[in-house]
Amino acid sequence: MVVNRFSYNIAVMIELGDEVSENELQLNDVRAAQRSSFNFIEANLQNTAERMISSLAMEATIYRLGEESPLYISNRTGLKMAPNSNFNYGIDLQQTAIQPEEYTIQLIVEADDKTYEF
Repeated sequence: MVVNRFSYNIAVMIELGDEVSENELQLNDVRAAQRSSFNFIEANLQNTAERMISSLAMEATIYRLGEESPLYISNRTGLKMAPNSNFNYGIDLQQTAIQPEEYTIQLIVEADDKTYEF
């Protein structure tokens, strides 16, 4: 005898009232990290609004302090972000070692119809 059991997860977003709040992002922290033994720079972004961001595009550029030529560039589109949440956006260092220097990050984020520059 074969018994089939199925379960489903259905995501539901509930909004109270007709007022739509504006999204609000902030950059909390930028640090060196490793993921599965690969070097990354992580930028922690936080959505402090009570609104889901359904279209998130990010462009990150990392420079040595005082230089104009970029060391690393990362672009991602099609991301989403839950309300009142944060996540670490990882910039892959392409298997290179992190040198002990000072760096600058330029982060351009398009969240729905709003643009942020950090």
